[in-house]
Amino acid sequence: MQFYVLVEVLEEQQHAQIHGYLRHDQLATPLQSTPLQPLYDWAYAIPSSWFNPDPMVLLLDLRCLEPETILNWESGVRSQKK
Repeated sequence: MQFYVLVEVLEEQQHAQIHGYLRHDQLATPLQSTPLQPLYDWAYAIPSSWFNPDPMVLLLDLRCLEPETILNWESGVRSQKK
């Protein structure tokens, strides 16, 4: 399972705040009515209203992940850093 997490990072205060998250499988529904257009650098801006602002639901989704999903994600992150 993949997540998009909306995070505000305040470097000077050494603080990060999660403002919302969106599961990858839930992205298809709003995309049907509002297709995203690429920005000048080929990135896409996802409207913040699409994100679930409840951090408890994110924690529940993370808690319900199968262990092999977490291990596969960690191995993918390590291979990208090389």
